[in-house]
Amino acid sequence: MIPEENSPNRLLVEGKDDKFSIINLLARRGILAETSRDRFPFVHASGGKEDLVASIAVSAKTFKRLGIVIDADLELSNRWEEVKNQLNELNITVPNNPEINGTIVAGLTSESLIGVWLMPDNRNPGMLEDFLATLVPEEDGCWPFAKEVTLTAKEKGAPYPEIQKAKADIHTWLAWREEPGKPFGTALTARYLETNSEVAQSFVDWFRRLFLAPVQDG
Repeated sequence: MIPEENSPNRLLVEGKDDKFSIINLLARRGILAETSRDRFPFVHASGGKEDLVASIAVSAKTFKRLGIVIDADLELSNRWEEVKNQLNELNITVPNNPEINGTIVAGLTSESLIGVWLMPDNRNPGMLEDFLATLVPEEDGCWPFAKEVTLTAKEKGAPYPEIQKAKADIHTWLAWREEPGKPFGTALTARYLETNSEVAQSFVDWFRRLFLAPVQDG
């Protein structure tokens, strides 16, 4: 089942890597197959953080259930404030801090819900790649070496920002797979990455509560 753009539900993400990572993670966990077309959200790849944040207010007014997945980057609290302020302007009550297992609040109608997940885990700075790093098989001997290689490259003058160390790590590691350089979503489909880390399970549970569970009365 392919999520359709006319779905009454929507999941906003930053870009295509986020979109296909999430779709293929959920497919691997069987959620695509078990979810009806009218419940599964269309996953919309925004043109980056600014476009995503700018679209929150309109999306909250438009969709029955809305999910927002955005990188925390360097300052999780700053990112949270950006999202919270957009929702507060609509008189949507949001907690002062993100919930560890993913935030879900009531939307503008009795049937609507809005959820927020700050990558990687709602508690630490980072991004999608930090989340994906938890999916590298624990027994893979190349993973520690990939992290060592990127650290050595940094010491030798590689100009990647420190906040993007996880991105450098996982791209290096993927360059050594059977088919080097697969995009993240395809790497999940190819089973280079696992889907059962603690943070992945927490994300799947948040997705289920947001999009698949009935709205509770009261």
